[in-house]
Amino acid sequence: MLVEPSQQAVTITQVLGWARDLGFLGALIIIAWNARGKWDGAKSFIAETRAFMKTMTNHADTLVTNHLEHLQKSGERIEKALAQQSALLQEISDSTRKTKRK
Repeated sequence: MLVEPSQQAVTITQVLGWARDLGFLGALIIIAWNARGKWDGAKSFIAETRAFMKTMTNHADTLVTNHLEHLQKSGERIEKALAQQSALLQEISDSTRKTKRK
């Protein structure tokens, strides 16, 4: 895109050379602009994924620390109830055998 001062007129080859150079620079600018858009999209996707994983980790911690304790207490109550039920059924079974023997 240089103009030689010794020449009075601009030739067609110089104009075509300038057009080629401008086209090349324009293509580089467009490619860089589109690459920036893709990079921003990927960067935001990564940030959203990290935020989602942090939220899910917090929920898992809550589940383990809070709800698991409740489940263990509930399981202990169920175990006691089943033991009492088993003892009652054993008593009923024993009394039925004694009744049948008479």
